[in-house]
Amino acid sequence: MKKQARIIFVGMHNKPGKQPLDSSTMTGKVIDRIIEQLKPYECIKSNLFDKEYFPNSEVEIWNSHIRWYNKFKPIDKDLIILLGKWTQDNFLPAPGIVIKLDHPASFNYRSKAQKEEYINSAVAKIKNYCT
Repeated sequence: MKKQARIIFVGMHNKPGKQPLDSSTMTGKVIDRIIEQLKPYECIKSNLFDKEYFPNSEVEIWNSHIRWYNKFKPIDKDLIILLGKWTQDNFLPAPGIVIKLDHPASFNYRSKAQKEEYINSAVAKIKNYCT
């Protein structure tokens, strides 16, 4: 397999006043730790729904996916990391290799050791597809 063009992390929606998977949030901090271990690959943080609220209709979800697709223009060599069940269930097929991870927020209340295990497991799973 050829080297990936990009590794694109995809969460659900933005927190108020924050960027997708913002480094000031607990989830963003976990993703940053994963990204640190994936250098020199280009990593992008995104949310499927680039708004500050949770989508409440199928039309909004559909339109947000189209906007995401047009913004990031994934190609076959990209790795697309889907964070959490909602994102996995609502992400439409796109070019690229899809990797499904539990949402990091599900580990924020757990022990430091469990959080480290999540990070190490995620990095290993992603690196398995990198060359």
